[in-house]
Formats: sequence, structure tokens, C-alpha cells
Amino acid sequence: MDQEINRISLDLDTHLHERLVSAAMLKGVSLQEYCASAIKTQLNSDGFEASIPASQTKRRTVSSLIEVRKRIFGGIPLEGDSADFIREMRDDRTESI
Repeated sequence: MDQEINRISLDLDTHLHERLVSAAMLKGVSLQEYCASAIKTQLNSDGFEASIPASQTKRRTVSSLIEVRKRIFGGIPLEGDSADFIREMRDDRTESI
């Protein structure tokens, strides 16, 4: 079965882009293959092996965020709806332009 492919776009400074192109050429692979390999290597290094299902990774991420929130706010529940707060901040930014 064909694997689903997703496209990403990255903004890189010229020097980094040139280094990537050079490294890919020296290895004899496409820039896409080189970058995909580098990303896989970094994911494995960070502990996100391919064998870990995405749902488990998401649960780990949510658990980590909950722990950060507890450290920052001491377990005190925050008042209000975060979506309302985001809308207010966006409106404030828009008005100041």
C-alpha cells in the first residue's frame, strides 16, 4: 500500500539552505531525501521512534503540557475560556495596527 505523503514548507536562511543542498549533493541524494533522513534521525534521537503510535505521542505531549501548567500555575485552575482570551488578544492587536 502506498504511504500517504504530506507536504511541509520551511523558511530557511540562505546559508543553511546552501549547506543542505551541498550535503545532499555530496551524499548523492535529493534534498527531499536528505531532509527526511535528517528529520527521522532527530526524531529518533529525541525519543520519538517510528514504533510509537501518533496517538501515544499526543497523549505524552498533553501529559507534558499538563505538568508544565501545574509547575507554572501551581495547580490553580485558570478562570475563563482560553478561546475568549485569544480572541481578545487578536482584537487588541488588530486595533493597534
